[in-house]
Amino acid sequence: MIRSCIQEHGHPPVWRCSQENGSDQCRSYFIKEKYIDRAFCEAYADLDIKTLEKQARRRDESIAQTARVALEMKAELLRIEKVEYYQLDALVERVGFQKWDTMVIEWTFGFKSKVNIRYLKERDIPNHEEQLVSVGSKSLSRLENRQVGRHSPTAFERTNVYGYDSIVGPSDDREE
Repeated sequence: MIRSCIQEHGHPPVWRCSQENGSDQCRSYFIKEKYIDRAFCEAYADLDIKTLEKQARRRDESIAQTARVALEMKAELLRIEKVEYYQLDALVERVGFQKWDTMVIEWTFGFKSKVNIRYLKERDIPNHEEQLVSVGSKSLSRLENRQVGRHSPTAFERTNVYGYDSIVGPSDDREE
């Protein structure tokens, strides 16, 4: 998966499938980074210290070493609030998605964690119709006909907001 930013308010970072090696397993959706971070923090908090201690006593030295690193991190931080690169580098072998709402983390010490992602807004759900329309470099579902170089419309010049025009018809300046 690759990280990019979408053109919606605040340009939030998202992760998309990179379609490596001509694979057609990628779906054309993205997942906002805030949901991936929350899921990772939850998986990290759920790591059991007793099972990590068992892994640290294994004969396979590479697994035992990474389990000891995980134990040291858990001793310092039982829970994490923000995902840092050094944590991912030391603890995570691979992150993937079983489904759009299930993240699978393969840890370097031989465990797998499955975490359900709880989306706060419908438009953030990867298979929701509104997001499927916005896949690509421009988020068409939020603003249509965006004028380049115009950032704040005045009260007299309103941008064409998605959904608004279907509710309110065009104003007629003529009075009859």
